Amino acid sequence: MALATKNRIIAGVVASIGAILLAIIQFGPAWLPYLKETFFDSEKSVKAKDSKKLNYYITNIILENIDSAKPGEPNIRAYFHITAEVETSKTQDLYYEDRVKTGGAIEYIKSIPSHTVLNPTQWPENPTYLEYRINPLKSGLTKFDVNGIGSLKIFLDKNKAKFGPHIPENTDFALMTVDFSRLKDFDLPSDFSAQVEGRDADGSLQYGTGPAQLRNWYKVNKTVTIIARNLPKGSSLLFIWGEPI
Repeated sequence: MALATKNRIIAGVVASIGAILLAIIQFGPAWLPYLKETFFDSEKSVKAKDSKKLNYYITNIILENIDSAKPGEPNIRAYFHITAEVETSKTQDLYYEDRVKTGGAIEYIKSIPSHTVLNPTQWPENPTYLEYRINPLKSGLTKFDVNGIGSLKIFLDKNKAKFGPHIPENTDFALMTVDFSRLKDFDLPSDFSAQVEGRDADGSLQYGTGPAQLRNWYKVNKTVTIIARNLPKGSSLLFIWGEPI
């Protein structure tokens, strides 16, 4: 056996022993599962990296009254700001594609990088539905950031509500903050909740396709934050009260 080969083997053994000792020191009794994940589940980790995903999806939504709204018309304007990071090992799959849907109207959408409308025969004639795609500014990348702002007209009722973003890809971490501070004569109902909505095997929409944690800051500054992890592709992160719409 060549000396260089022997040295590489010895170096690998030393590195592995070092990793084991570090794991024992850092994790105490929990070191064994950590080592299993590190040394025996490496193939699973590599496969996971090969799939397209969002590393994070963060959105801030500010709600404001539409004073000119008549009965039966959308009565709330929702301003939103979104930032997300798309990652894939296949550079040809590196793009962000999504849709916006509302019972009221989409007033405007702007993004960096700029988006392309995918349903020009519907949008903007039909202001309730928009499909779009965002490509990275450079080719050959494996990940890029998407930033977007927009304004939607929506219906908000004290008896029932359901709103939140659609998330197009498997997502490691998602966060939504809803700001109610601009609303006049509004009290947040006590039965509000956070839900992850997705589709079952038959394609029907259902709640509970992923866990969602809710942080209630309404009494402090009129905001509520929803946190979710490991969302499946095509989920919606929703804020709900009253009977489902």
